[in-house]
Amino acid sequence: MRGRGLACGRLRTITAALEQRWLRCTHRTLDRMPHALILIASSSREEGGDQMDDARGTILIAEDDRDIRNLVIFTLQWEGFKVIEAPDGPTAIEMARQEQPDLILLDVRMPGMSGYDVCAVLKESEKTQGIPIAFLSAKGQELEIKEGLERGAEEYIVKPFAPDELHRRVESILQRAGRH
Repeated sequence: MRGRGLACGRLRTITAALEQRWLRCTHRTLDRMPHALILIASSSREEGGDQMDDARGTILIAEDDRDIRNLVIFTLQWEGFKVIEAPDGPTAIEMARQEQPDLILLDVRMPGMSGYDVCAVLKESEKTQGIPIAFLSAKGQELEIKEGLERGAEEYIVKPFAPDELHRRVESILQRAGRH
């Protein structure tokens, strides 16, 4: 029994080390890529991002890390969604009230207001309580996930995630919410 506990402990340590290495690798890759992603995302917006009448839905992304935000925007626009963005919690609340998106993706840790607090405010408001919310966070511990779901989120998506996984989860949320 003791051997199994040690093995699990080592596995957790190895898993954590691999996750950190993957994140460092991703950040190094993104450091070389953000300008291309920004240009692609910007040109998509300029070429009709606001005129996407045939968009598959509107998604608000609230993420303080510009590179991650641009990667999410690019991924979702590629799949045909109209994407609006907020760099912090208070801006996300304002935009959600004004735009009434079909889905809100919230980072947990943002300046000014946590994603958990943003979610609570939106779920308390009659105007926004019906909009599904999903958290995007590097914090994937069971307690954080539980807190996010208790605050009213539909899902908790742990970073890093593959673009196709994000797309699949977004589609699933929208279908369950009847917004697709």
